[in-house]
Amino acid sequence: MSVAAGKILSFAHYYTILFAKRQTRRGSRAYFSAALSAYCFSFLQSGSNRISASTVRIFPPRGSYIRLNRSGKMDYTVIDPKNTVIDAEARIGKNTIIEPFCVVGKNCRIGENCIIGSFSYLVSSTVGDFSEIRASRLTDSEVGCRTTVGPDAHLRQNSVVGDGCRVGNFVELKNSVLGDGSKASHLAYIGDAVVGKNCNVGCGAVFVNFDGVSKHRTVVGDNVFIGSNCNLIAPLTLADGTYVACSTTVTKDTMPDDFVIGRSDASVKHGRASRLVAALKEQKTKIDK
Repeated sequence: MSVAAGKILSFAHYYTILFAKRQTRRGSRAYFSAALSAYCFSFLQSGSNRISASTVRIFPPRGSYIRLNRSGKMDYTVIDPKNTVIDAEARIGKNTIIEPFCVVGKNCRIGENCIIGSFSYLVSSTVGDFSEIRASRLTDSEVGCRTTVGPDAHLRQNSVVGDGCRVGNFVELKNSVLGDGSKASHLAYIGDAVVGKNCNVGCGAVFVNFDGVSKHRTVVGDNVFIGSNCNLIAPLTLADGTYVACSTTVTKDTMPDDFVIGRSDASVKHGRASRLVAALKEQKTKIDK
């Protein structure tokens, strides 16, 4: 950078800081002034591709303008500042990457070496170190370290996901705990439940917590396997090591190491498929007339 350019940026930095302070005293938030000031200052300090938090669309508390750290830049990376929203009170750790179109709202705490993927929305939530949030929504929830969430997952109402967990596509947790090392990889609802460590929640599993009048709780021990398309009817307790076969509806508590299966054997009628289709078509023709 030339000396002339440096002087211009220095003057811009000085006067925008001065203007931001005056606007702050008058009660204005002075978004543009603070953002331009931060950009000038961080540009002068180094050629790093790290983005100052003040160049992002941050909403500072009333009566103050956006603050910088001592070096004039933050320790995390924002890929597209123009299309990212970070609350001024959010805390983001070193080497974390914020991808475009993210919202990191108030009272958020994000650890180090995380990835907050595009289209993620976080409010009043905590994310541990080395975790990844992929296009998911977290409100009033907590995610541990080395855990992946999403895409398109939803954690809400005081949900807690432990360390080394996997919460996958279209999984919803509501007021629930998922223990360390447990996985719910796709299309599951876990509501008002405590799931222990190293458990598997299969695709299509539903923790049935509402009877039409009251909410009830499900407690799942450690090392429990819940197969696909299972229904767990609360209140319910599954002891450690329980194995629930797929397509089973569980209504009674289990003992440790129980195997639970509730589906009926398939009935096969040889050579009947074409007859069934013909009968259905005939019935449809009569209805159409």
